[in-house]
Amino acid sequence: MFIKNSLLIISIITAGLIFGCKSNTTTTGPESGNNAVNKSLYLTNLEVIPKSFEQGGVSYIKAFASSSQANSLSYNWKKVGAGKIIHINPQEIIFTASVPIDTKITCTVTSSSGETDSKSIVVHAPSTGNHVPVLDSILVNPKTIAVGDTSTIQVFAHDPDAADTLRLAIGISSGFITVTGDVLGGQKAVEGANINFVATETGEAYIYLEITDGHGYGIGKTFAITITN
Repeated sequence: MFIKNSLLIISIITAGLIFGCKSNTTTTGPESGNNAVNKSLYLTNLEVIPKSFEQGGVSYIKAFASSSQANSLSYNWKKVGAGKIIHINPQEIIFTASVPIDTKITCTVTSSSGETDSKSIVVHAPSTGNHVPVLDSILVNPKTIAVGDTSTIQVFAHDPDAADTLRLAIGISSGFITVTGDVLGGQKAVEGANINFVATETGEAYIYLEITDGHGYGIGKTFAITITN
């Protein structure tokens, strides 16, 4: 199995997006009639999958914006409330909260001409008796490789809830990965996961790993591998 040049979080055990439920969106567009506004920039949609999760879980949020003036766009994400924003790229984030909370997340888009537009959405993390998985360590060997070479990644984690089955998801900014052997290594720990990263271009390759328990709880980690000529 391989995953190539993906900025989406792809489940390697369910053969689909880990956030595979119906999305919640906030959508706007150009107005017409008496309410018409002379503007060229629109933040048309905030896609949130899912909009509600158990504390310790995650939501994947993506902004969709367009400008009729072909301006370059920048994105700024802010939150009001507990939780953590993990940036995948300017348009996409992952939000996680380890405590029960309703958090307002706002995305503001700014064009190179100075025009702005923004949207907000509230993500819900209700209380639950479940526990968040624990990511014990990630071993990367080596951390610096040349184009075409391979780095081996091992993931070690456990869940305080003995009955929970752990799942592993991976996102990469460049290159590709192959996964062999027993990735999960058992019900309570991700022991010696055989993840091999192959570099395809120089620079920093960012890799996002997430461990989830099947009940909406997850913990993630982003790290970089340096790639030389």
